[in-house]
Amino acid sequence: MLLASFFAAFPPAVVAKTEEIPAAQSKTSELPNLVSALQKPATDLASDRPNRPETRPLDKFPTFNSEQLDQQLHRYARFVATYGVPDVLIVGSSRSFQGIDPLILQQSLAQQGYPGLKVFNFGINGATAQVVNWLLQDLLPADHLPRLIIWGDGTRAFNSGRIDHTFNKIVPSHGHQLLSFGIRPELPAPKRLDLGQICMNNLMPLLSSPFTASQSLNKSLSEVSFKSLFCQQSLQALIQQAVTATFKPLKSDFNSETLGFRVVNTQFTPATYFQRYPRVPGQFDADYRNFNLEGQQAAAFQAAIRFANQHQVPLVFVNLPLTEAYLDSTRKAYEKQFQVYMQALARSRQWTFIDLMSQQDLKQNRYFEDPSHINRYGAAAIATEISKKLIRPLSTIQVSENQR
Repeated sequence: MLLASFFAAFPPAVVAKTEEIPAAQSKTSELPNLVSALQKPATDLASDRPNRPETRPLDKFPTFNSEQLDQQLHRYARFVATYGVPDVLIVGSSRSFQGIDPLILQQSLAQQGYPGLKVFNFGINGATAQVVNWLLQDLLPADHLPRLIIWGDGTRAFNSGRIDHTFNKIVPSHGHQLLSFGIRPELPAPKRLDLGQICMNNLMPLLSSPFTASQSLNKSLSEVSFKSLFCQQSLQALIQQAVTATFKPLKSDFNSETLGFRVVNTQFTPATYFQRYPRVPGQFDADYRNFNLEGQQAAAFQAAIRFANQHQVPLVFVNLPLTEAYLDSTRKAYEKQFQVYMQALARSRQWTFIDLMSQQDLKQNRYFEDPSHINRYGAAAIATEISKKLIRPLSTIQVSENQR
């Protein structure tokens, strides 16, 4: 089933009115309304958020006490200046930063009939649920919200019993202090009108949208049939058939690193790896210390869900795989607890849970840099798998996962 025809059937996410999202409002058998979200103009996405506050030039903005976070923010600014605000934003820790290839995700979606979508990976080393929630609600300006959030991570980012070193470094930083006073780093103004947007809007023509470029463009677009076949054509064919000089295609000079992704070539070989590094049993792993799926990380995750629902931005959480060498009996027990926990939450919240932890083909050592971090080969396989999941009914995904 094509992405457009499937997602067009579903209503937008429900705005949360209380701290808890009522179970009666949940859609447990539906994927998020991706088409609806991607066709919303930036002015609608940000309509109930404050106007742009005071800003300071990014090159003069103080640090957030994380060199990698600072670098990612600069990469994001360059991306927006060149390509516009991403349609799809990948977030998470280093497992996501080097574990979901945005370029492969773009290409996979294009092969399934959706060319031109812009994807950026804003993974942050050590990011927990608190850090991701801060990124979405505090760091990014109102008019930089994506149309889809893919959050790739796992159990360790949700353990409230461990010390949250990354968030604890961000909070006292000079950069965060300025944010708390309403002063943001200056980011390029968003560019919203592009071929990818047209393609995702194929069931709802842009003619009545406030961001349509001109009357002459309205006329040319009105003569185009916004069907899936239209979007399945090549980018060049789209340009020739539907685009006036007002539109320009996405530039082709980007690579995965331009899109925020960390490329890792190393392949995990247990025999040599554990000659250099000790094999740490799960009961002594600090990432699982005082294991607790409640507390501040759970609260941050719920806040991110409410925020995404409020602004009708679909949120898809992807539970990323780990190697069998890493998953001893202790870690397996914690990971199973996390899977059950997330599956239960997904039945009562407006978000989607994709569990790749259960897919044995994604646990191959050659897909990893070390026991728990994915390399470029695994990142390509995972991006491809995510694109497939996004065009399948959630009920099918749940059945297949429950049968494993």
